[in-house]
Amino acid sequence: MTSQMPDDSDLANLARLLRASPEVLLAYGVEDQTGADAQAVALLGTEPFGPERLSALRAALVATVETGRLELIDLGPVPPQRQRQILQRGRLLYARECALVGPFELGVLRACLDAR
Repeated sequence: MTSQMPDDSDLANLARLLRASPEVLLAYGVEDQTGADAQAVALLGTEPFGPERLSALRAALVATVETGRLELIDLGPVPPQRQRQILQRGRLLYARECALVGPFELGVLRACLDAR
């Protein structure tokens, strides 16, 4: 069984789950390069997620989208170049507030440009 990006009902369930997790600000779905399988959900939180919290969130997300193949990535400590790859290849699945998306994505682009 392949694990595809969540459909609309899965996205609604995912949003409810993430809304109940106040530390989650943004979530991006990341597909493999062929676009066939969901490989990861990248999360931006109010602070770094610990291993236990990531594990609990992963278990809840797997149950929500009914897939066993799901990796969680904490975007906070990820280098800007990797964040940029996630933004380019992924899609926004959840935003606690729409006003958070632009500043985060622009911040990633600025950090990448500054690193050149």
